Amino acid sequence: MSKRMTSFLIWRVVPTEKLRLEGDKTLWTGVKKQEGFEIDYGRKVITFVPARDDYEIPEYTPMVDYSELGDVPVWSIFKGKFVHLFDVYRLIYAWKGINNWAFKDFELMDFVEKLFDSVIEKYMNAHSKEVTVIIPEGNMCYNFIAERILVKADEGLSSNGRLIEGRIHALCPTQVYDAIDDGDSKIRALYGRDFNEVFHKLGPTVGEEIDGLFDRNTILDKDVRDAVDLTLKHCKEFWAEDANKINGRHVLILGHPMGGASDTINDLIKTLKQCYAPKTVTVLQMVARDRG
Repeated sequence: MSKRMTSFLIWRVVPTEKLRLEGDKTLWTGVKKQEGFEIDYGRKVITFVPARDDYEIPEYTPMVDYSELGDVPVWSIFKGKFVHLFDVYRLIYAWKGINNWAFKDFELMDFVEKLFDSVIEKYMNAHSKEVTVIIPEGNMCYNFIAERILVKADEGLSSNGRLIEGRIHALCPTQVYDAIDDGDSKIRALYGRDFNEVFHKLGPTVGEEIDGLFDRNTILDKDVRDAVDLTLKHCKEFWAEDANKINGRHVLILGHPMGGASDTINDLIKTLKQCYAPKTVTVLQMVARDRG
């Protein structure tokens, strides 16, 4: 453990002076102040440090960064200059009463639960159907978030929630060939009498003698590519389990795209784009480093 006695997780940065306008509208101005959690490692106590006197959870606005993963948005819940994922662990420790960790005020337990739920609800309200959560490398924080997401799915914020733990599997052309050639395949049903012609055109992509990994992006005809994606989504072979959970769904990856986990996240996204067909891909990390 670091020699530091305290750490500060920034939740939001807000203006501190209130200027009333006409009617019920209120404008906040003045100096901006950081708001978040002060974690005392010596006393094992967590205190909430508000920017203002209002203690309510605002609508969550994710800190979004595209710089690490190109076109994939990375949402961050907290940030700070000298923080670590272990700092977030302490919030969950206190919330669950683990290792003698506690909140300074009992009300903070409800506050933290609402905070995490506000993040989850923001994502799930934007992706209301068929959400798949992927945890490449499990840990307490991301398992906690995944659990809350699946609970929310059961409550109706999303439908048909799915979970993938660990790495997803890349597909080889022979596997895709067999799925398409199956007598009950979706692509066979969609193209009917034209199936053999379509299947022949797919030879350069899914032929039995092709080496390497399947790459859906080499299928230039969008309708055919969509049909192959649908076929894999409904394939009953054990190796197609990931396709069943990914194709046509919104994918939320829980993990940190920097440091030791960066290779895992980057490899996962590369495989997603090459072999699978998610509707959207988003990465949610607990802590972003504050470069300010």
